Amino acid sequence: MTLGAGSWAQARSLRIASAHLTARLSRAARCDPTQGKLRYGRCVLPALRSASIAGQTTARLAAVVAVTIPAGRCRGYLLEVQAANAAAGEQGAYLLGRLYVHDVAAAQREVDIGLGRAAAMLARASAVRTATCARRQRPDVWGRPLPELTG
Repeated sequence: MTLGAGSWAQARSLRIASAHLTARLSRAARCDPTQGKLRYGRCVLPALRSASIAGQTTARLAAVVAVTIPAGRCRGYLLEVQAANAAAGEQGAYLLGRLYVHDVAAAQREVDIGLGRAAAMLARASAVRTATCARRQRPDVWGRPLPELTG
């Protein structure tokens, strides 16, 4: 097996999906955990749902793609993306359940901390040289998160 254009495109798609999820989790991590339960829930629930669903889905896709790639930097990168997305998915599902407990203030603080950790983990996994899975260096116009997802 050799690296080809397909491996670069698949790795790029997984990097973009991870960057989008990172942006969504980072935005939710900026929600104020001291606000009321309903307002805080409206702020973080979309990101937690995305993390639990998109994280697991991206992890499964990364596992499928990694099997087709020969051992080396590219496969290592894809396995890192897989692990980070799987962990973010599990973290999102766990934190989602934490919003429905009696001690709301402690739960919201825990959710806030968990969102920050998951976002940082995904950011590390998706921040890699764009040519990691390319046979030769090529410009990657999608290497950064889209402007509408930042800020």
